[in-house]
Amino acid sequence: MNIMVMNIEIDGFGKMEAKYLVSDLNGTLAMFGKVSPKTKNLIDQLKSKLKIFILSADTFNNGKEIADDLGVEFHKLSGTKSQALEKYEFLQNLGPEKSIVMGNGRNDYMMIQKAK
Repeated sequence: MNIMVMNIEIDGFGKMEAKYLVSDLNGTLAMFGKVSPKTKNLIDQLKSKLKIFILSADTFNNGKEIADDLGVEFHKLSGTKSQALEKYEFLQNLGPEKSIVMGNGRNDYMMIQKAK
């Protein structure tokens, strides 16, 4: 197994060794269920350095297709608990100290707060 690490230095925070990128889909990586070519290009560059996960309620029912096209892992939220809690728990299990997270909605706030 190839373990990837991205070394980052953030002003006012310090150094971080990131292994994962955890992202929301709609409104973050995609708009109205579509990923722009520019975003796809950025993901292509990042996936050589980080294992990338997309977490989504899959509003447009194409999350798996998008993730497959991007070459990243897709995790559909179960809907059995709050989306915010489910995203938080996913990050907690993965390791917030080694994860970069992206999101733009109320269901992302717990995950973003948990990330180091």
